[in-house]
Amino acid sequence: MAARVIAGNRGGKVLIYNGFKYQKNRQRIHAIYWRCWRQECRANLQNNIFNLDDQAHNITILQEGPIHTKKNDTVIGVDTTLQSLRSAIQQDPSVPIKRVYNNFARNVAQGGGD
Repeated sequence: MAARVIAGNRGGKVLIYNGFKYQKNRQRIHAIYWRCWRQECRANLQNNIFNLDDQAHNITILQEGPIHTKKNDTVIGVDTTLQSLRSAIQQDPSVPIKRVYNNFARNVAQGGGD
């Protein structure tokens, strides 16, 4: 499964990989280090350096630690939906938010996903 980066609820970057959500821990010259977003989980992940703001980034997972939590499908779905809505609003801020939401909901109902 491909890894992807989305905006987190507090404006930071969040890595989604294999159905799990990671928050950025630190960045070094050779890698970016991530940790599970749940405080009680000690899972970690290491990947290559890339531009976090680039939408077409190529993420290579270098090392993955054991995961001690259930998959975060619901949380990831909510985060992905919010990211899609934010992007639509940023593309054309003059469109009313209700219309952006209705267009998004219609697209999902027609099977278009996000």
